[in-house]
Order: sequence, then structure tokens, then C-alpha cells
Amino acid sequence: MWLLLVSFVSPFTTRNMSGIFFGSVVLFLLVPLTTMYGLNSDQSRHSMILTVLALYTSFLASSVKAPQLIVPYPKNGYKIAMALCLANALLFLGVSIVTGALFRMNFDIGRVYEFRTEFSQSLDVGIFAYLNLWTQKIFTPFLLAVGLHRKNWMIVAFCIGMHILYFGLTQHRQHLFVPALVFFAWYVYKKQWPFTYGLILSGVFVLFSTILIMGLDLKVLGALIIRRAFFVAASVTEGWVHYFSENPYVYFSDNILSSFLATEYTNQSLPMYVGDRILPGLDLAYNAGIVATGFAQLGALGVVIYALIMGFYLRAINSLIRNGVPAFIPAAILFLPVRTAWAASDLFASLLSHGLIVGLLVVWLYGSHTQTDGKR
Repeated sequence: MWLLLVSFVSPFTTRNMSGIFFGSVVLFLLVPLTTMYGLNSDQSRHSMILTVLALYTSFLASSVKAPQLIVPYPKNGYKIAMALCLANALLFLGVSIVTGALFRMNFDIGRVYEFRTEFSQSLDVGIFAYLNLWTQKIFTPFLLAVGLHRKNWMIVAFCIGMHILYFGLTQHRQHLFVPALVFFAWYVYKKQWPFTYGLILSGVFVLFSTILIMGLDLKVLGALIIRRAFFVAASVTEGWVHYFSENPYVYFSDNILSSFLATEYTNQSLPMYVGDRILPGLDLAYNAGIVATGFAQLGALGVVIYALIMGFYLRAINSLIRNGVPAFIPAAILFLPVRTAWAASDLFASLLSHGLIVGLLVVWLYGSHTQTDGKR
């Protein structure tokens, strides 16, 4: 019944970015939350209510009738986008050689946490902390998407190789799945399949994965496929909402207003702060998405504000698609950043660090190429 509430506003189309935008929050946040509630009736419904509120708010912001903002495309924007993405991929490769990180790569999934901090300290220094994230999450997936769209298999092979390299150097397992996600977006948008198929396939996948994991006692695989992918974000969101339902809101005193508003959160890293309160002594960053962090800042009003911004962001992407950008390009490169915003990171970190703004810029630059093709 909770899912029926959002089925009225969650588009399942592949004509624009809306299907994958709303599908990601339904699949990776709302479905796990309803599952947790279904297995434990003592659990509060507060998180589900806030998630549904955020979905409706983003839907209204993205679909309400308003004058379209026309932004002119730069000349040769497509070439600029390709050069920018390729240059940063090669720069990452060069830095990994100079620092020696390339020669210490680890591909043992069971040992990633042993090496993650070490590699981050070598590679993510200064401005590279941003450039490296953008390269891994936006620039290289964009090159892969364009390579598929243009059937340039040399670019495709290069990008797949780079994502394997990213895993070996950063120890983040998601890099191994990004090429598959880009291929999936390319194929689904090419066939114009509705995202109802994707939700059904996800359900079948989870069902058979669970049977296999339980039958063969594959605990590590279960942690990766089921717990990490689906239930960590929901559990953390539930933890944040429960904590800030009983404690004062932050009112942005942790960062933006820290110079004007002194509270117990001032100059604190909220994920570390909440992690220490919920699981003391583990030194754990309790990273959460916009529902949890918006609620922490201003309660339900904070959730509405954060969801409005995400809705306006979706509106901007869909405007570029209406102007000729192939829908699968933004879907392929922005799926993970959008999921991160909803499930794993504060809004402002998602916009900057995790590449939502940079991704919008790249899609806008690519739009100049589609405009040129249209004129021809």
C-alpha cells in the first residue's frame, strides 16, 4: 500500500530522465524501508512518510508548468566535453603512476577496507579529491555512453579498462558495476522498455539471490548484493530520522551557518557525529541521503526543500533531453549520483563532490552536438 501511494506519481517512462530518477529512490530507499517495516511492525512509519513526501515534492517541482529557461549551447561543446572527460581520465592515470599507486593495486574484494584509506591519501590530494570523483562517476561513464551511442568500440574498451583500474586503485566496488549500468541504460532506452520491467527484474533477482545466498551460506556475497545495495541506506535513514525526532535539529549550524549559530553540531561532521551517537566507539561515518539529512537540518521542511532542489534538477535535465540530447546519456551517467543523493550523501555533497552539477554541465555541452545534427 505504501508503494501504491507513489505509483501515482512515479513515471516509468524512458522518454526522459524521470523514470530512472524516481525508480532509483523507490528501489533503493522506499522498497527497503517498507520491507523493514513489513518485517517489524514496531518500527516507526516516520521514515516512509518522509520518503513519500520527498517523492511527491520532487515530482511536483519537476512537472509543474513553468516557462522553460533556454540556455544557449557553446560552439563545439561536444568536442569540449569529450576532451574534458578524456583529459581527466588520462590525468587520473598519470597521477596514479607518479604516486606509485598503480603498482600497488588490490583486486581482492575481501580486503578492500585494508587499502581504501591508503590509496585515498595518495590520490585524493587537494583539487584531485574532486577531480578524481568526477572522473570516476561522470567523465568516464560519459565517454562509455558516447562510445556505445556512436558504436566506437575502442572508447568502450578504454572505459571498461579504466573502471577496472578505478576499483583496483580506490577499492570502491561500485566501479565494477558501472559499465554494466551504462550498458543497461543504453539497451533499455534503445528498446524503450518501461521501468516497470526493471522493478520486476530487480524483484526476481533479489528473490533468487536470497535463495542462493541462504542455501549456500554465502555471507560475503549476501552482504554485497542484498545488505549493502539495498538495506544500508534504509537502515541509516531510519537511524537519522529516529535520532533527530528526539534531539534538536541542526539548522545548518554544522557548516553553512556555523559562524553565526553555535550549537552542539557546530564544526562537526554530521555522519561521524550521528554514527558515534547510534553506534558509539566504532568511529563510523553514518552517511545518509537527502531524506535523512534534510530532516536533520529542518525537520519535514528540510526534506521538502531538499526534494524541491532535486526536482528542479530533474527538470533541467529533462529540458536538455527535450532539446535533443539522447535520454540514455544523462540516464547512464547520472544514475549513480542521483542514487547517492537519495541514499548515501547530503544534498550539497551530492551536487558538488558526487558530480550532479558537473554531470549537468557535461550533458549541456553534449547538447550542442545534437543541436548541430538537428540543423543538418
